[in-house]
Amino acid sequence: MCWSAITYPIVSGNFNVTMGDYSARRMWEYDPDKLMVCMPLPRYRMILESLDDCIAGFAAPSKEFEELTEKIKKER
Repeated sequence: MCWSAITYPIVSGNFNVTMGDYSARRMWEYDPDKLMVCMPLPRYRMILESLDDCIAGFAAPSKEFEELTEKIKKER
């Protein structure tokens, strides 16, 4: 895996979304349509516990989110 995908979250304490570097993608034969999402370990529990409260879990999307989604669909 791309070293910056791993080290950035550890050093900064922040999330990292990256395509990775060209060498790592070729060496490990990553799918060209995939991104790497990395986060520091201390944040995992908070994220896992909040999944049911977001639209990725069981919560219903807000009216504003639905309106924005419809607007984006129409612009395509």
